[in-house]
Amino acid sequence: MQSINAPISPAAVRLYGRAMEIECELEELLEDSMSTDELLAWLKRPYKQREVEQAKAKARRLGQHREYQWIKHELARLLDLGPDDPHPLDPKSRRKLPPNDPRWRRAMWLSVRLNEAWVDHLCWWRQPSHLRVVG
Repeated sequence: MQSINAPISPAAVRLYGRAMEIECELEELLEDSMSTDELLAWLKRPYKQREVEQAKAKARRLGQHREYQWIKHELARLLDLGPDDPHPLDPKSRRKLPPNDPRWRRAMWLSVRLNEAWVDHLCWWRQPSHLRVVG
């Protein structure tokens, strides 16, 4: 297992970014696949119910998406995640652990660092050269 202070490789950042792109693409597909009447009926449902339905549909589609599953596997390898470690692309896996568990802390740290590194990657021209993630 990598140290909590170990730098995240540019390859891991690019894989994480592609996973985020796939998630956005699937969300758009779910919304675009509804007719106007279905969309209006869906919008009349309580917000919490819509969120739960959307999360289930997204999880089902991500589970079937071959590239996403490959990325998830490769990201776990690059981040040196063990079989019992929570995956940064799977927030539900963190909920199974108590907050004082070192694996929970590492999962939270990885999520934050991957998000920061991806934003730095997207906005590299705004960062000092020693903070840039160049791919």
